[in-house]
Amino acid sequence: MNFAPSGRYGDLDRVFTAKCLMLLLGVLIFVSYPDIVLGTHAFFFRDAGQFSYPLAYYLHDCFWRAEIPLWNPYNNCGIPFLAQWNTLVLYPGSLFYELLPLPWSLNYFILGHVFLAGLGMYWLGLRWFGNRFAATFAGLMFAWNGLTINCWMWPCHIAALAWMPWVVLLVERAREGGKRATVWAVLAGACQMVTGSPELIIFTWLLVGGTFCVEMWREKRVLWRGAARIAALAVLVAAMSAAQMLPWLDLLAHGDRTYEAGDNTWAMPVWGAANFLVPLFRATDSITGVLMQPGQEWTTSYYVGILTVLLALLALWKLRDGRVLFLGAVAIGGVLCAMGDSGLILKLLRTVVPAIGVVRFPIKFVVLTIFCLPLLAAAGIAWWQRSVESGKGRKGDEAEHEEEKPRISPMGRIKDSSSVKSVKSVASDFSPGRGLYASRYTLLVMGGVLAVAVVVLAFIIPGGKLAGVTAKNAAVRLLALAGGLGIIVLQARVGGRGGKLALSFAFLLVSGLDVCSHVPRQNPTIPVRDYGAMPGLMDPVPKLGESRAMLSREVQILMNGLVNPDMERLYLGQRSMLFSDCNLLDRIPKVNGFFSIHPREEARVSALLYGEHESPGLEEFLGVSQYSPSLFTWVARTNFMPWASIGQAPVFLNDAAALTALSQTNFDPRRIVYLPAERSDKVIAAADPTARILKSAMTAESCGFETQSATPTVLVMAQSYYPCWQASVDGKAVPLIRANVGFQAVEVQDGKHQIVFQYKDRAFQLGCAISVLALLFCAVNYFSKNK
Repeated sequence: MNFAPSGRYGDLDRVFTAKCLMLLLGVLIFVSYPDIVLGTHAFFFRDAGQFSYPLAYYLHDCFWRAEIPLWNPYNNCGIPFLAQWNTLVLYPGSLFYELLPLPWSLNYFILGHVFLAGLGMYWLGLRWFGNRFAATFAGLMFAWNGLTINCWMWPCHIAALAWMPWVVLLVERAREGGKRATVWAVLAGACQMVTGSPELIIFTWLLVGGTFCVEMWREKRVLWRGAARIAALAVLVAAMSAAQMLPWLDLLAHGDRTYEAGDNTWAMPVWGAANFLVPLFRATDSITGVLMQPGQEWTTSYYVGILTVLLALLALWKLRDGRVLFLGAVAIGGVLCAMGDSGLILKLLRTVVPAIGVVRFPIKFVVLTIFCLPLLAAAGIAWWQRSVESGKGRKGDEAEHEEEKPRISPMGRIKDSSSVKSVKSVASDFSPGRGLYASRYTLLVMGGVLAVAVVVLAFIIPGGKLAGVTAKNAAVRLLALAGGLGIIVLQARVGGRGGKLALSFAFLLVSGLDVCSHVPRQNPTIPVRDYGAMPGLMDPVPKLGESRAMLSREVQILMNGLVNPDMERLYLGQRSMLFSDCNLLDRIPKVNGFFSIHPREEARVSALLYGEHESPGLEEFLGVSQYSPSLFTWVARTNFMPWASIGQAPVFLNDAAALTALSQTNFDPRRIVYLPAERSDKVIAAADPTARILKSAMTAESCGFETQSATPTVLVMAQSYYPCWQASVDGKAVPLIRANVGFQAVEVQDGKHQIVFQYKDRAFQLGCAISVLALLFCAVNYFSKNK
């Protein structure tokens, strides 16, 4: 049976176009964040201001200086930038905020991807179920739910989330053949790939593979041609995004992030499924007004609407279609995996497939659930509308003829037999009158069960300190549930087109407003002026190539937990302490920062800086000229060394011994430098107190020096060691040596020499060549005569 509506519902369905969805989303966004839409405020809370905006600012700055930001010299004594998987350097959409003024352009970049997410889910739902109203609901609830709104703080995550339905949709179309369909699928997959959100990319391709398996189950045979096309698509996507992928893989190989990083941190609690019905169940209080689960710091919510849950359960109860069952299994599996070890499934998967540990926080698996629930709800809506029409006796020849009509959309022809029929649909067995009564009864019973569950969770089971707030919140959920049920039942009784249309829009608005009110504002904002320059932070200000700033261990701990009910003062306080990556906004180098992957050796040295004991010699070596011993206080130091020094005596130790030596209070970086033990038979340099650096010039990715020494000695750079850095002496390439475990050094012969350190990312260069070839291949195929 076709899910496409007939009769009055069929006439009504034509109103719910993609433009209608965009209008609804626009209204909800404006109601919730008018200050963002009007450009007077900007997102700042948590990672939005400490990580995402500083990275966007640095990318914007590099763009206008005509530089490719391969390396960031301002954080962690230098760290790869483009190779990080969430900096969006090569994402095409980043041009929007690179070209236009910040911060409002970044805000609009984020909101634009909300619309992209909704439209992708709309077309996917329309293709699968042939019902525009159901597709509109799916698009609305995928783009407008607690998890998606939470992801606004990460441009990389909201972009990857937005491309999820598009990749699933376009790969499915490409499986059917056609060169242009293949090109669009590759472009969508590559766009998602360069967002650098590995977990969401993995989830997307798991869904692609799962939907293909469902197709094979329907056909009762192995679809070798389809499998080959998916494999070819995956290869082309990887080739198209090679300029991003290869540097990232190189960083992963030399970084501190492995699959073993995955643990039970920030897992959903066992009772966490209750938050799908009562979003504030057992939430913890906060003076910032943003409420979260206890121990959960990745998302403030994953509430997708109580009506979405109701309709999804309806679809699972009434339909036995393979696609619906698959979506249901993935939705449940996503919740169980999000529970980490408590859900058992993830623990088993880590045993069988250790690489799944790349999903660092188990809660991220709830993304799969959030993807599937709106589609299940769409199936429930489609079933309900068809059952109502069947219950009213609209099963004559005319209705059947309408079902067989193919539906054409910009995304291609919707299948009228295999892709939208149910294997066992109760609606197909309805007789006039009886079917409508049975449908209402089923829906009302399921709604009653959810209402009882909400009451039990909010009023009977202890809800912690926020019991009163939780109860009020649950009451609003009950109103939304009652209102939605009332609209659905009333719509089935109303005969006029105008009445049905008004009730349909009312249902969508109730669903959207339910999400608007489900928790306090998830993304607080600040005036855009707070992202402007902040003069007078410290005196003198550390500069590139000269010195760095450093927070003490105690201040770093205090900053991690810093809160303030005044959002503006909170962020200005974070900026004044250069917290996380805020130093990028003022171009102040510092010894640490916040990134997903750090060079392995630098991370080990950084652990010493923030260990239990102070390392004064190491701080001196790193050029710490501004130190913060207490909150909102900077103290100038005069004993810091410049980034480059020369003439130290080499001492050869293995890394473990060198780390111990660096942490000692008697370490004197002006006299000695620790080199790897395996270099002892290759380096002839010795101490030379008379050695001097006569001239120096430093940029982000190049450092040049003129040196003079009486004997062979060592030039040491207090910059993170990374294989992409190459050294030359008088134009001749020389080996780059790891110094003091995680930094750079080069051996210099006696006399006067010109020494250059230059960052050359061969993986990026190779990746660019591969990406260009893949793009040319796709262009040729797209414009070829054989479509």
